[in-house]
Amino acid sequence: MKELVLKFEFKGDRNYVHGSDVFVKIVDEMCARGFDNWNYMELNIKQICHNNLICFLSERKNNHENEVINFTIKKGKDRIFGTILEDPEDKIESRYSFTDEDIFENCTINYEEGSITYDNPENTFLTIEIILASAKFFLENAMDNSVKWYFRRIKLLRPIEEIETHPITLKKVSEKNGFIGFDLFIGDKQFGDGYAAAAIIPAL
Repeated sequence: MKELVLKFEFKGDRNYVHGSDVFVKIVDEMCARGFDNWNYMELNIKQICHNNLICFLSERKNNHENEVINFTIKKGKDRIFGTILEDPEDKIESRYSFTDEDIFENCTINYEEGSITYDNPENTFLTIEIILASAKFFLENAMDNSVKWYFRRIKLLRPIEEIETHPITLKKVSEKNGFIGFDLFIGDKQFGDGYAAAAIIPAL
């Protein structure tokens, strides 16, 4: 089992680790270990974190009672599992500028269809940032803005481009017990799915 220390900056005015930063950090670390051009990735965020993280990599899935995030990446016949714990002694000490509204202004909600599309041919945001911000905008405007939302799980069938210029659409496909399921599309091609959950804690 390999151990990695994952260091973060706070995103915008948040005081917790943002899901997009977790995703990017994991993908970068796995690509450095030969897991580029993967054909399946699943990321599960079980708890919002306010400190830096410790990741344990293994060829078999491990369950840890203090696990806050887990993931798996598959490339051909090879698969790697990650278990992530929060390190309360390793504080995050910096932040970087980010404004969700810069993504929101290019989002259009289709209330009848239950979907949201981000469309900006001059886009400069990471695809994962668009997915999470679009979900937040949809959930707060089309569902319920009296609660906080965060993206709990995302499954991808292929790597996503860092900067995408085609429309990105999230379509609501399920709703049960505070969980909202989405299918994810770039253009008219589905590339994954995921779900968000209502929570008291800050939203992704």
